[in-house]
Amino acid sequence: MSYFINTLSGEKLHDESGRNFNCDHSPRSGKIKRPFLEKAVLGFIGGAMISFGYLLYIRAIASVADELGSLASLIGASVFPIGLIVILLGGGELITSNMTAVSTSFFAKKVTLSELLKNWLIITVFNVLGAIFVAFVFGHLVGLTGIGAYKTELLSLAQSKINASWSQEFLYSLGYRRQAREQEELKNKEKSY
Repeated sequence: MSYFINTLSGEKLHDESGRNFNCDHSPRSGKIKRPFLEKAVLGFIGGAMISFGYLLYIRAIASVADELGSLASLIGASVFPIGLIVILLGGGELITSNMTAVSTSFFAKKVTLSELLKNWLIITVFNVLGAIFVAFVFGHLVGLTGIGAYKTELLSLAQSKINASWSQEFLYSLGYRRQAREQEELKNKEKSY
C-alpha cells in the first residue's frame, strides 16, 4: 500500500485512494489554535507586506507616469502583488483571508463566535500596525514617498480613495476578497504536501 508522509511530523497522511489519516488542515487547527504571539507576528507581517506592496506600487507608478501615461497603472499593478507573494511565502496573515476561512468554520460549527471575533480582532489590529509601521518607516523616515513625484502620486491616490463612493469600494473589495481566498487555497494546498 502506498501513502504520503508528512515530512515535518512523519505522520501518514493519505493512502492510494486519497483518504486522509490523522491530518486536520481546517482553519480551526491552524488559525484559531495559534498562540496570541504567533497571531500577532503573522498579522504584523501580513500588514507590513501589503503596505510594502503598495509602497512599491506608488514608487513604480510615479516614476513612469509622465512617460507612459495610463500604462503606468499596469506597471504599478504588476508590482503590488509582490507583497501578496511575500505573505504567501512567509505565511503572514491578512484579515481578508481570516474572514473567509474562519467564518466558514464558524458556519460549519467548528469555531465559536468568541473565537471568531477574537481572531478577527487580533489579526486586524496587527495588520493595521504592520501597515502603519512600513508606511511610517519607509514612507516618512526613509523618505520614499515624501518628495517630488512620489509625494504627488501618494496624495493623488489618497484623495481618490477618500472620494470613492460606497458602491465603488464594495465592488473593489469583492475582487480583493477573491484574491485573498485564492491565496488561502494555495496555502492549504502547500500544507497538504
